[in-house]
Amino acid sequence: MAKLYFYYASMNAGKSTTLLQADFNYRERGMETMLWTAALDDRYGAGQVTSRIGLIAEAHKFDPDSNLWAAVNAENAERPLACVLVDEAQFLTRAQVLDLARLADETGIPVLCYGLRTDFSAELFPGSAALLGIADALVELKAVCECGRKATMNLRVAKAPCVVRAHRPRSAATTAMSRCAGATSWRNGAKPRKHLPMLDRLYVDLADGDLKLVKLTEAHREDLRAVCAADADVWPIYSSSFGPEHFDKSFDVLVGGAGRMPYAIMDGDTLVGMTAWLRPDWPAQTVEIGNSFIHPAARGTGFNGRVKRLMLDHAFAVGIRRIEFRIDERNGRSQAAVAKLGGTKEGVLRSERVTWTGYVRDTGLWSLLADEWT
Repeated sequence: MAKLYFYYASMNAGKSTTLLQADFNYRERGMETMLWTAALDDRYGAGQVTSRIGLIAEAHKFDPDSNLWAAVNAENAERPLACVLVDEAQFLTRAQVLDLARLADETGIPVLCYGLRTDFSAELFPGSAALLGIADALVELKAVCECGRKATMNLRVAKAPCVVRAHRPRSAATTAMSRCAGATSWRNGAKPRKHLPMLDRLYVDLADGDLKLVKLTEAHREDLRAVCAADADVWPIYSSSFGPEHFDKSFDVLVGGAGRMPYAIMDGDTLVGMTAWLRPDWPAQTVEIGNSFIHPAARGTGFNGRVKRLMLDHAFAVGIRRIEFRIDERNGRSQAAVAKLGGTKEGVLRSERVTWTGYVRDTGLWSLLADEWT
């Protein structure tokens, strides 16, 4: 059965190049194809699919009033088509996407659509939204930010570094470029911030609805003391104790220690735990998540999973490549939680540290990579 495919990416990922390569593969075998592109895209001439590496092909033009179902069927009657390829598919209407799905289902002609997922303000294009919901197969094409990381955001620039807030169709007065999420801030106008150190981008307050991670400070000492005292029996399995007898010393080390970037975990306005970024290695783009504790009342509710997903989403967005978790081998609950997130256990670091109780601990080393996280 033929399928409707949507190949999506940010700018400059080679979407048109990939389309033209697919078209060439069909035609090289003597098969007929039909190419389409948006009528409003006249950057290189109307009715052309043009790649940045110099490949060009003539294409039919579509606008919101085009009847793709009728046009493709008429062409197929004259010369049997093996494939239909659509460039700038983000400009399709929902009705046109439904017609393309119907073509694949009823005529057996594969339809390959290529386009942007979102615009410069991170809003889905109508055509992309329809394709993401209707297409039989979704394929992400990777673009590269100037910093070397995966680019997922789009910028539109008139005269650098001024970013244009304008309608979606580009003009000769604007330039489009792709950037990683860490190099843009589309919430405040997509101003480039590529020179912002990774530390400053990683260690910021985070939020997801009622869940907030705020930088841990002296102001949180007493609230955190009460939360940590709610489960005094758990501390022997930790490297350091935040129980009543050891809390102040451990709190001082956590807040003032080098290589530690701690958060207070907030449920609304209530402090319910702590967590931290640990062992940052900026050249290697790696960091550890650890020193995590949540009040017993919040366990088993999915709250801890939300905390970890919020941190993982943010870390990978700002360019972290690898995130580690170092977990006491006796702590099956924490290891199961990391496994549920998709983490891989790389092995056991034998006798890796001596805990506050004097126990010589074996530590499970877990990791998640940026290209594994969805």
